[in-house]
Amino acid sequence: TFHRAFDLTRDPIEALDTVITLGIDRILTSGCAPSVEQGIETIQKLIVQAQGRTIIMPGGGINEQNAKTIIQKTQAKEIHFSGRTQIESPMKYRNEELAFSSASQSEYTHHITDTDRIRAILHAAKE
Repeated sequence: TFHRAFDLTRDPIEALDTVITLGIDRILTSGCAPSVEQGIETIQKLIVQAQGRTIIMPGGGINEQNAKTIIQKTQAKEIHFSGRTQIESPMKYRNEELAFSSASQSEYTHHITDTDRIRAILHAAKE
């Protein structure tokens, strides 16, 4: 799988043919946009251009609410999503004056894979 570095290309249609000639069998892309929803037109074009020579796998912001629409609009055979949920740390004492990372990230939360969200996304995709 060619990862989302593909989304940084100047011309994704031209880059697609280059990636295919390298023998890559799958490209993970948000359509060169911050999210799949924003890049959906580019993803549609890439899938048509690929003509089955490689799999175009939309990924970036796919969730329970938009999975079905994305699949319908793009005709993608595969999608990529995290299915994650943020949870609170069980720590009792919290030193609010110290942070090991950026101010936008809490030291007292983390993400986990949420099997209920994954089931919901899969259910939405199959409808």
